[in-house]
Parts: sequence; C-alpha cells; structure tokens
Amino acid sequence: VHFSESGNWEFVYSIDGNPQPQISTFGNFYELNATVSGDYELVSAIAPNGCPVDLSGLAMVTETEIDLSLNFENVSCFNGNDGSINLNVIGGNAPFNFQWSTGASTQNLTNLTQGNYTVTVTDNNGCTQTDSESITQPTQLNAAVININHVNCANPTGGNIQLFANGGTPSYQFQWNTGSVVQNPTNLSGGNYT
Repeated sequence: VHFSESGNWEFVYSIDGNPQPQISTFGNFYELNATVSGDYELVSAIAPNGCPVDLSGLAMVTETEIDLSLNFENVSCFNGNDGSINLNVIGGNAPFNFQWSTGASTQNLTNLTQGNYTVTVTDNNGCTQTDSESITQPTQLNAAVININHVNCANPTGGNIQLFANGGTPSYQFQWNTGSVVQNPTNLSGGNYT
C-alpha cells in the first residue's frame, strides 16, 4: 500500500468484502502479507492530519497449486545406472526447493539404477507437492549355444551353430569372431567360434 507522504496513516482493507482490523503505519509504504486467496480492497484510510483520503486499489490474490510432471528414461541394461528423471514444475511460486528420496536437491536426476524415486517440491510460499516414479531395468541378457553341427570329411564347410538369446531388450545384434552378424552362422569350417 503506497501513501502520498510519511506519517501516521491508518487504513482498513477487506478480503472478499469482509473488513479486516485497522492497521497503523508511519511509512509511506506498507507491505501487506496476503495469507489467503481472495480480492483485497482498501476500504478506508485516514491521513496523518486526521482527514479521510480518496482511495484506489484492488488486488486479486490467488493461490497457484504446484503440479509436477515427471519424464523418465529407464535403465538400458541389466544392473546399469543410466536411468534418469526430468522434473517439470507447473504453477507454484518460484524459486523452488527440490528434495529427492536419494538425498539429492537438484531438479533432475541422472545416473539412476532400478528403483523407486520420490521428490517433494516446495515453492517460495512454502506450498509443497510430492510425486514419485519407478525406474525399471531389463532382465539379464543371456546367450547360449543350443545346437552345433560339426564338419566331416564329406562336408568340410557344412558346420553350423544355433544360438539362443533372451533377456535384455530385443531386438538383438550379433557379432561373431568371423565377422558374421547373423544369429545362427552356417557353412562353417572346423575351428573355434565366439
């Protein structure tokens, strides 16, 4: 509330039409703490000389809720730690304080392992909002040779290997020591294959 000069000013304001207790101030500026939402309006004011003054001023105070949006990336490999959570804050009154279940106080988290993560966001007004996200990981990648056809004198390049793969995140890529990139190599001669 701004006054035209310094001195002992007295004024009354209302919230949504309900008059509040009279306030006295000696400054030409008075900061009114708005603790509830509503329409704040000056009702009356008396100048330092005891005369009533013309009033102008209406302020609408609204409470903005904090909404949280969590965007996440799961861990890419079994027992990995490349998961992440990006936190978007909508509403509230900045600046914000972030408190994660990991103890971190940053807005976003990186290098995460599989698990549940909870964040509490506190805005400049002391309002809080909590949200959580689960980071998952793929199952362990397994590969096993399930069948080998060996070469013989009649067919010295007739060997083949059948490989079974599961777990991880399909689709799979294969790389043999021969340079082959197929799952089940064929037309093999005698030798060691990895």
